[in-house]
Amino acid sequence: MDISNKDVQLFEAVQDIESWFFHDVNGIFQFLRLHKVHRIPSKYTPVEKLNNRDLSKLFALAKKVYRKGFGSKNFIDKLNLSLIYSNTPTLQEYCRQMNLK
Repeated sequence: MDISNKDVQLFEAVQDIESWFFHDVNGIFQFLRLHKVHRIPSKYTPVEKLNNRDLSKLFALAKKVYRKGFGSKNFIDKLNLSLIYSNTPTLQEYCRQMNLK
């Protein structure tokens, strides 16, 4: 594949991608099979203030390890990506720029 500079789209990351996942906090709870006592959605708002460390703490509650950038496919597959997309203007803009949606 031949890629030139004109093919590159600049996109500024203003927060961790993990913060976007918290738009579907119930999906995170469900994936982790957290006991209901640990399911406090209000604790995870506003999502803009959350990051990969917050997600790691949730994983730790479920005795699992979240490692940023490693083997997240099964986790991502369980999230409601439409919900995340509809609540994330930055992601929507990126997809528009990349002609993805």
